[in-house]
Amino acid sequence: MEKLRLRWDQLRSSLWVVPSLIVSAAILLAALLIESESYLGMEQLAQSWPRLFGSGAAGSRGMLSAIASSMITVAGVTFSITVVALALASSQYTSRILRNFMRDRASQAVLGVFVGVFAYCLIVLRTIRGGDEGTFVPAIAVFVAVLLALVAIGFLIFFIHHISASIQASSVIESAAAETLEAVDRLFPAGVGQAAIEDPRRGDEVESALGPFVAIPACKTGYIQAVNADDLFKLACECAAVIRMERGVGEFVVEGSPIVSVAGAQPDDESIRKANAAYSVGRYPYGATGRGLRYPADRGHRSQGAVARHQ
Repeated sequence: MEKLRLRWDQLRSSLWVVPSLIVSAAILLAALLIESESYLGMEQLAQSWPRLFGSGAAGSRGMLSAIASSMITVAGVTFSITVVALALASSQYTSRILRNFMRDRASQAVLGVFVGVFAYCLIVLRTIRGGDEGTFVPAIAVFVAVLLALVAIGFLIFFIHHISASIQASSVIESAAAETLEAVDRLFPAGVGQAAIEDPRRGDEVESALGPFVAIPACKTGYIQAVNADDLFKLACECAAVIRMERGVGEFVVEGSPIVSVAGAQPDDESIRKANAAYSVGRYPYGATGRGLRYPADRGHRSQGAVARHQ
């Protein structure tokens, strides 16, 4: 479950998921508006409101073509210039800017609106017929395309202001500070990462009574992105042993190197699999969201002979 949650967070923070959803919604909206022309009897709109819905087949094609071409051009030029500006800013401040840009909801929404309006115009454009083919102009769909173009202009103005504000030094520092404070609040409480026994001499006595620690090797190479403390405590209870974390969140681990150590039990293949399953290892130190250690519901949980701690 922890790995599925981490993968979901990575998908939500990627640059393509939100735009894909917006494009799908735009295509669905275009199909619904086109079908509504026939089912709702909207053919008389052009006669009742000629200034709003009176454009013919040729005029509608020209308008939709202009909107579609302009939207895809604006999207390409805007984001190309933005990436260049972010690359220059990241060389002066930190590469965190590029990562924040990719997972920024505003940037994802703006890209989705531009591409969504483009896809909407294409779907409506292919249904317009005129001349010998028989006249069919989805007046409502064409009018909505104009409204969507105006909305996209508003998103463009907002995006320019948003990016200009986000690459300022104060915004970069504020973002880094907020992320750091969130990580401190999440990782600081006791539960995992601190010794379960306050007296070091008593801890040595317990370790000497249980025997030496046996290392469990990592099954994958990469950065430790998250640790599921519930699974580690459950494994310690099943084995009636002491589990010591050899690597913390954000550290790089090589396949075959120790990731945890066990005292009081001899780890078998199943224990090795469960211990590695408690760790989420990926290409980046903290994944897409910067989330790390997850504590059990009872952070004060202590079970004799079933303790997880960081060395």
